[in-house]
Amino acid sequence: MSCNYCHRLARVPSNDAKGLRSLIMLVVWEIWLDRNARIFKHKETPCPMVISRIKNQANSWKVAGAKYLAALLAKWFLFSLLDGRFSNLFFARPVLGLVQR
Repeated sequence: MSCNYCHRLARVPSNDAKGLRSLIMLVVWEIWLDRNARIFKHKETPCPMVISRIKNQANSWKVAGAKYLAALLAKWFLFSLLDGRFSNLFFARPVLGLVQR
């Protein structure tokens, strides 16, 4: 699986790949924090709440100057509007070239 990920990421344009790596780090970090809260504090957070925290953190990162992440999320937002689906913006289909038309 990781090999497939590396091959797909290698085909992503450079700036998009930088934004995607930032997004992956952000998502993994938030999942790690949630995991720690579940294990050590016995506090469970519903998935929609975790997703909301990820979106909030992504906005914070954009404000802090994560320009590649900001550009990537803007592309996904535009793609979701043009595709007629305003759903979760956190999926890699448009960037990784997996969109089937």
